[in-house]
Amino acid sequence: MAKYLLLSLSFGRLDRDRFALRFGEELGDRFREPLARARDEGWLDDDERGFRLRSPRFDALPSIRALFYSDAAIAWLVDQSMTSKVVRPTS
Repeated sequence: MAKYLLLSLSFGRLDRDRFALRFGEELGDRFREPLARARDEGWLDDDERGFRLRSPRFDALPSIRALFYSDAAIAWLVDQSMTSKVVRPTS
């Protein structure tokens, strides 16, 4: 589901009907909080078809995508950030 959303965002739109057809649930119900946050931040606009990227906000895509990461993906990222070693260049 997250991959579908991330790909859709690359095209600048999250379509309500397509989401419901594909996943059997309403986009606004499943992702109420992330969508509200994206609207509040000024990244997405709500329209009759779903949600569209507010023009020209492609710079916000990394932040918008992060709102839809699964719990497992977030846990993995946290684990990686805690265990990664900083490599410093030698002179």
